[in-house]
Amino acid sequence: MPFPNLFIVGAPKCGTTSMHMYLGQHPDIFMCEPKEPYYFLTDMPHKDRFNAKAYFALFKQAKNVKYAGESSVVYLYSQTAAKKIHCFCRTARIIIMLRNPIDLLYSLHHQLLHIGNEDIFDFAGALAAEPDRAAGKRIPSSASFPHGLLYRKIVDFPPQVTRYFNAFGRDAVKIIIFDDFVQDTAREYQRTLQWLGLRDDVQVDMSISNIAQPLPNLAIQRLLRRNALLRPCRSAMHKVVPTSAIAAVQRAIGAVTQKQRLKTMSPELRAELQEELRPQIEKLSELIERDLTHWCRHPANHQKLVTTES
Repeated sequence: MPFPNLFIVGAPKCGTTSMHMYLGQHPDIFMCEPKEPYYFLTDMPHKDRFNAKAYFALFKQAKNVKYAGESSVVYLYSQTAAKKIHCFCRTARIIIMLRNPIDLLYSLHHQLLHIGNEDIFDFAGALAAEPDRAAGKRIPSSASFPHGLLYRKIVDFPPQVTRYFNAFGRDAVKIIIFDDFVQDTAREYQRTLQWLGLRDDVQVDMSISNIAQPLPNLAIQRLLRRNALLRPCRSAMHKVVPTSAIAAVQRAIGAVTQKQRLKTMSPELRAELQEELRPQIEKLSELIERDLTHWCRHPANHQKLVTTES
């Protein structure tokens, strides 16, 4: 059994689920299910983090492959995961997928509402609650990952990317921009295989893998997360059921419960966030040697935000 040596470390809502599934179809790559065991996330509590026994059991079926991988997207956010992964496997390859942070946060807020980690429907209200939540206040009892409610810290990309550059060196870290991935998914996948030193002519099913769903009734979500009898079942399900199957169950739940629609982000809020995050985007542009400052200027395609993974 090979140890994991390929890690998609983030960011959330940047196409990581799709890339995980595409890589897993290559004959020389084994990608674990579920995709996010969070094993190297030791500086932030997460209710779904796998212990060592459960983690390494995920890779028992990895045979005759060059890479065995996982995709815990909070590793990029973590301040310690980069060093821990490097100590575990110094020759690991790291994939970092990045997106306009404003669009990412809007999409992430929708996802956190869907899974019960968030209970403030208004996006601006959720952003305004960050100081209270940093102090441990206004945390939903159903939240599996309270640190995920500190939205602005999640998109502080320059220090996050720097940690992986410092730990592994730039050659072992591949940066993929979400805009490129959406525009030509096959090309970005092929480039990733080339970077991994693998044959790039493999046929892959590239159907969209993580469609954003209408929001289910939050009371039902809280029941599923808080009920002491249901929690072990939920935890066990994540350990044995494929990511795609869990997503299908979530869609089914959403289909029979009350559905609510997110408001479109106001132009005023977008403009405020563009100005606030401009310094970080400029630093990231310099760090990865690519101009991303159009993220601070251009309005988003809101339909794409709500209907695709990101």
